[in-house]
Amino acid sequence: MMDELDVSSLHTWYLSEKEALENSRIKINAVAENNERFAPTEEINKKYPPEEWFMEAGHPPVKAWCTIQKMAYEKGLIKETIIGNCKVMFFDIWNVVSIYEAKLKRYLMTNCINFYNLKELTLKDFDAIKKLFKEVFMAPPWNDDWSDENQLNEYLLDLMEVRTSLVYGLYVKEVLTGVSIGNIRHWWGGTEYHIEELFIKTSEQGKGLGTKFVDMMEAAIPAKGAKQIFLQTETTVPAYEFYKKRGFDELKTHVSFFKELEK
Repeated sequence: MMDELDVSSLHTWYLSEKEALENSRIKINAVAENNERFAPTEEINKKYPPEEWFMEAGHPPVKAWCTIQKMAYEKGLIKETIIGNCKVMFFDIWNVVSIYEAKLKRYLMTNCINFYNLKELTLKDFDAIKKLFKEVFMAPPWNDDWSDENQLNEYLLDLMEVRTSLVYGLYVKEVLTGVSIGNIRHWWGGTEYHIEELFIKTSEQGKGLGTKFVDMMEAAIPAKGAKQIFLQTETTVPAYEFYKKRGFDELKTHVSFFKELEK
C-alpha cells in the first residue's frame, strides 16, 4: 500500500489518533494505551527505519496544524490513505515545515514590527534617558553615585549637545528599554559612530536585548555615513565580554590615562 502511494522520498507519516479512537470507540483519554496500540510495528520499522523516518501517533496543535495542513494540501505536499480505521497522512516533513517557517517570518514582519523599535532620540527625550541612565548605573555592577542631579544633567548634556550627536533608543512594546548616546566622528581612518554610553534597562538584561539593540544600530548607522563603531568599557564588567562576543576588536595598544589635579 505504501509503495502504491510512491512515498519513497517522504520522511514522515502522521497517524491521526483522534479519528482512530473515534472509529474504534476507544475512550479518547486513554492516550498512553492507544499510543502503544498505534505504534509502528516491527515490520514497518524494518521498512522505514526510525533513524531515517519520524512516526507519530497523537494530536497535533489543532489550530496551527490545520492552517499549515490546508496550505500543504493545496500545494500537493500531503498524501493520505486509510489503514484499518485510521486515516494516515504521508508528507516530507521539511517541505511542510518550510511552509510554517515562511508563514512565521511573514507574521513576525507584519505583527512584531512594533515589538522592537529603534528610534533616534533628542533632547525632548532627556528626562526618559536620564531616568533609565540612573536606574542602570546606580545599580550593580557599576554602583555609580549619581545622586547629584545637577552633575548628572550636565554630564548627559555634555554628551547630547555636540554638533554630531547621535542618540538611539531601543523600544520594546513602546517602552524605552535601551539607550546609546554617541556622536558621529570624522576620523582620518573613516567616519565612525563613537558610543559614549550604551545601557539596557536592568530588569531586561540577559534576555538578548543588548544584542538586538547593537544589531539594529549596525543596520542603521551606515545611513549616517559611518562605517565603524568605537566605544570603551572596563575589562572587569560583563560589557567587556559582551562586545568581544559580538565581533568588536579590542585595541591592544589603546590605553586610557587619568590624572587627578592638585586642589
